Amino acid sequence: MICTGDEELAEKIMVLRQNGMSKGAWNRYAAKGSANYDIFFPGLKYTMMDIQAAIGNSQMRELPEFNRRRAELAAFYLRELAGVKGLILPRRAPWEYEHSWHIFTPFVDIDRLGFSRDEFMARMKERNIGTALHYQALHLFTCYREVTGMDRGDLPEAEYVSDRIVSLPLFPAMTDGDARDAAAAIREVCGC
Repeated sequence: MICTGDEELAEKIMVLRQNGMSKGAWNRYAAKGSANYDIFFPGLKYTMMDIQAAIGNSQMRELPEFNRRRAELAAFYLRELAGVKGLILPRRAPWEYEHSWHIFTPFVDIDRLGFSRDEFMARMKERNIGTALHYQALHLFTCYREVTGMDRGDLPEAEYVSDRIVSLPLFPAMTDGDARDAAAAIREVCGC
């Protein structure tokens, strides 16, 4: 579900959500519609069923509390992990904004720790703490490698981030105890 007050953006999103087509089935097959259409952008089928929209709409009421709890957990991580060698924490931007903290993604300092991000994740898993991997370097995925001909070494900055970033557990239903357990496991894995 996407919410925006920008009419131009909303129109573009509506085109993208229906395979980049200029008009959807409701517009094409309505009494005054026309079956002809154009494709303006490459898009996919991003529409949802009414029941999904209803659930999403009701969840919007929960969003402020979800965001408050995520911010609380992110503040805990920033405070509790501040002195951990081997972890580079995300920094707040210098301008005013409200961060959603949909994920918490520090970098694993692989040079300092002497082992890879994947090894960090494996060690966390051994301690029953799940981590995730987001923001992998796109040019290293098979589909993009085949199209672009790019390989490891072609985009070193993207690869630097991709090799180090890790997502720590952070979700609205996470308990304070869960957060303490995750922080303790991180300190142990990093040798603190």
